[in-house]
Amino acid sequence: MMKKNSKAILLIFAICIFVPFSLTAKVPDVLSIPDSSEIRKNTLESWLLAPKSELTAKESQNLITSYGQVFQIKSEVTESEIIISIAPRKEDYTFDYTAAGSWRLVKNAETETMKEVRFFFLNDPNIYIKLLPDKQPDRPKVRADLIIYNSYVARNIPVGLQFEDILTLSFSELYELTYDVIPWDYVKFDPRKYGNNQYMISEIRKNLPRFEYLQDTCYDENKNPVTISTNERRSKTPGKLGVDESGFTKWIADGITYNLNEHYLRVEPLKRHTVNVQNTMYEPPEIDLQVFASLNWTRNLAAALISAATDKDFDAITAGTDVLIEPFSSVTSNDNSGVRKNVGYIKNTGYDISMLKSLFFVLASTEPDMFYFGAIKTRDEKFPEQWVFSHEAVFFPYFDKSGICQIAVFECGVETDFDTFIQNNPDTFVHLVRAKATDNFMPY
Repeated sequence: MMKKNSKAILLIFAICIFVPFSLTAKVPDVLSIPDSSEIRKNTLESWLLAPKSELTAKESQNLITSYGQVFQIKSEVTESEIIISIAPRKEDYTFDYTAAGSWRLVKNAETETMKEVRFFFLNDPNIYIKLLPDKQPDRPKVRADLIIYNSYVARNIPVGLQFEDILTLSFSELYELTYDVIPWDYVKFDPRKYGNNQYMISEIRKNLPRFEYLQDTCYDENKNPVTISTNERRSKTPGKLGVDESGFTKWIADGITYNLNEHYLRVEPLKRHTVNVQNTMYEPPEIDLQVFASLNWTRNLAAALISAATDKDFDAITAGTDVLIEPFSSVTSNDNSGVRKNVGYIKNTGYDISMLKSLFFVLASTEPDMFYFGAIKTRDEKFPEQWVFSHEAVFFPYFDKSGICQIAVFECGVETDFDTFIQNNPDTFVHLVRAKATDNFMPY
């Protein structure tokens, strides 16, 4: 009898420990968002299929599902469109029409024909799935687009339903229908997996006041300030770290390698050529160093980190650290005036900077707790017809607790807001190499 009681007590104890944790550790999940399909079924005639004349002056309504979830439905009639929106009530009793679980129907104001349906499944209005009717005149079928920051992860995917059927479709049903044809893994993540990224961000921020800009300067394997081009010793300001862009990225890499093998990186190997200039218009070695300097440096840094972590020798070619993914089929212009084909990754060039935000969203989803050295390719100020890699930055993408993708950017001892970084580098390309974040980051 005592053994049974002991087992019962242990079981109750285990439940007390694990059940509260499972209830409080909420993880954003595209399949656990509020479901408005019941609301849409109940308002099909009175709202979704109602004529424009009835919707023009119609006031919003709060409706409750059989599960107790409150939604608000409203309409907006403009000269060109009729928009019917549904939003779940938030914890603060407000309604956000682009929050996770929101739904939107858009009609043509003149013909009152349906143009599109949108499902918002994350707490970010820039990520959504858009459903469109195909060009069949009678009973058109559904085509689906999955969009991340104006970039199409999937475009014009057939769903296999009549367009009118999606008016009452739940998001989970849509997910199941498109599971094999839409890369949903790009928008699924666990905010608990980015602890190392956030730790490194906090440590770098603590050290930022110590930096001062010194052109052509980094610290060598003995922590002595040297010129990068000649390896000559430089004087230093007491209490300050004098570096340029390359010196700063090396400082970050050194903070990882020292914990792995108690060594800082030597400077000369970081300048090795990573581009076969025999197949280009350039001649080695001087022009190569000038044109590809930041590309060579960041690639060699990433290779050095892999070598330190595995105790094997890797170079920039064998390390496999270049980011080469092409997750997008096309991209819309910022003003949504049109869709253009996306070229994706360009060898030894990288990505158009306009793609960077959507690209980091996908990278953060598929490669949690990685950070990225970026080499920025821009036009030479003296010779605008020539492109050069002359600048570097470090990127730490992660998802916060609310499911929003954050991107911390550091360059030359300064933290830069991501949108500001994009604005400061118009019409450029960014080549990325990946590195594993760590909670044993020990910068000097």
